[in-house]
Amino acid sequence: MRAIDRGCLWAGIAAPLVLAVASLVAGRLQPSYSHLHQFISELGASGARYGAVMNYGGLIPAGALTLLFALAMYRGTKGHLALRGSSVLVALIGIGRSGAGFFSCDPGCSMAAMSPDAQLHVAFGLLAFGSGVFAPLLFAWGIRRQGRGPLFWLSLTVGLLSAVLVPVLFRGSPGTPYAGTLQRSLLVLAYGWIVAVALALGAGHRETAVTTADRAKSAAARRFNR
Repeated sequence: MRAIDRGCLWAGIAAPLVLAVASLVAGRLQPSYSHLHQFISELGASGARYGAVMNYGGLIPAGALTLLFALAMYRGTKGHLALRGSSVLVALIGIGRSGAGFFSCDPGCSMAAMSPDAQLHVAFGLLAFGSGVFAPLLFAWGIRRQGRGPLFWLSLTVGLLSAVLVPVLFRGSPGTPYAGTLQRSLLVLAYGWIVAVALALGAGHRETAVTTADRAKSAAARRFNR
């Protein structure tokens, strides 16, 4: 595995950390903010005093890191159409996440009479969360013939849970009790799965490298013994 691919796999692990740190810092700067009841987007809403912390320090870089991971995932799943399709959906998660940072929701993330920026924010958010439903399901479909191991069941579970929770999230509204908890639960599901895939791909490449090295040593030994 090339260094650039390893770096891109690590990007998938770093993305949720960047998003979590930015939301904690931005939330700390707004004492009245509730992580349990308010959307993350409210930290970066138009007019928010520290909105840049959430948007430019969290959503946009987390999306870019997710996009880099999708590149490594695509390169690491050669010959597997479903797995490559899953990596494209992961790229859409990244694009949606960054897009939601570029275009802020209105103050309080009100859904009434939304500005053009707020409409784009919702559209990018739907792209990210919707892709987070189908990416793990397609991945589970792609690896089903390799044996239904832990990664298969994790992917299937994440996809099915997300399919139930995403409609609930988008049918709700700012101010709905525990809206923030629901949104963060979806983020934990999506990025927990991404981290698991990143670790699995990294471990698979290491095993391949060790096997290749062992074969090369065996071939060299056979030539020497001749």
